[in-house]
Amino acid sequence: MDGKFTSYPQREVLMAEIHGRPGKRGRRMVIGVLSAALVTAMVPVMTHAADAGRADPAHEKGDRGRGWVEESFFAEVPRDGVFETHRGDLPLAVFPGGIAKFTESRLQKAFALGSKIRDKNGEVVGFATEIEEVLPETDFETGKMLTHTVWTLFFPGRGTIVLNQFEDSSEVATKVFKPAFDSGEPWTGRLNAVTTAGPRADGKGEIIGGTGEFAGIRGSGIEIADIRRFDPANGSLEGTFELRFRYHRTGR
Repeated sequence: MDGKFTSYPQREVLMAEIHGRPGKRGRRMVIGVLSAALVTAMVPVMTHAADAGRADPAHEKGDRGRGWVEESFFAEVPRDGVFETHRGDLPLAVFPGGIAKFTESRLQKAFALGSKIRDKNGEVVGFATEIEEVLPETDFETGKMLTHTVWTLFFPGRGTIVLNQFEDSSEVATKVFKPAFDSGEPWTGRLNAVTTAGPRADGKGEIIGGTGEFAGIRGSGIEIADIRRFDPANGSLEGTFELRFRYHRTGR
């Protein structure tokens, strides 16, 4: 992204309701951004005090360091989507049929999505969910899209990884979603954007936990959106989303 957050609201503020709604265009824009990010519902924020707010030691030294692993996972949209839900009165489809909708007042700003995930060879290796909440700083009319998200990745036979991050999807909103809504026509092209914007001091997300093979994990991650098409008529998106991790397992 062109810019990173330098500070964030208190955690109780992160869970606050967004003030006001600018109208149908704004509502549809945020749907697109949240769909692009593969969003899900709110959960408590977890912390990893030993790693938060600073770069990896090896990164600070300018080398990879012993024992550090770099690994990426991918989701192809729309073919890897498994479920998506929201409160039910928005243009973005709820699927599959029969899935529960978010009717509770505390979930009005929440969306949920689950997806298959692939390795670098395109093979399906697991399943991921992402939690996302639109932050109060978001301004739909100007295309400023700020969210708080938590990814949980499940790898049968390996374990799980949990990534906590803030996202700035403003570049996607202004270059893809806004032009599509303004013209009323699908946007097609190619936009590659890093949407992660913290909470670490280096602008990356923080890995806050893991199980199995990833027990004792610490490190960082970023989310990268590679968008090829967006249709404002139904909120459908086509592209590839990558989660790129750099991690170390304690004691290894």
